[in-house]
Amino acid sequence: AVASDALDRASLTRVNAYAPNIAATWMFQKSFVHPVGSDRPSTFVNRLMRQNYENMRDLGDGVLRPFNQDVVQPRALLRVLGLATVRDPLNIPQLLRWIGPAELAEWLGHFGLMLAYDALHGAGVGQAVRAYAPRLPDKRHGFALRRLAEAWEYGSGQDY
Repeated sequence: AVASDALDRASLTRVNAYAPNIAATWMFQKSFVHPVGSDRPSTFVNRLMRQNYENMRDLGDGVLRPFNQDVVQPRALLRVLGLATVRDPLNIPQLLRWIGPAELAEWLGHFGLMLAYDALHGAGVGQAVRAYAPRLPDKRHGFALRRLAEAWEYGSGQDY
């Protein structure tokens, strides 16, 4: 930021850009909590956690390790959710009931962006943007492009 003279408010907000993988973790937190006074069955959270961790274990370290370090990756998450749907399909309606449609819709938006970020980073677009950024005459624009490429990488959990 200093070297690019990008110290204005708009530029500095790019340093800590939106990360859909972090935003998506809030739904996990909500689904793993048993609210005080809730009529949610006490076994629900244990069932959900057990199934998810068994699925991640069975899918291997490439899925389990990032998740255990709070790095959510969309392709790994797709595999876990797919396996959960196959192995315990009756838990899905319960999960939807306790999370609610608004939370699910919000999560799907974050998940969709996580997939888009993953596609952009995985296709090498971020690398191309980083290579192009220093060529721009205005260093602040180069700074912004580099932050955008970083957002795709970090927001898809590919920095693990």
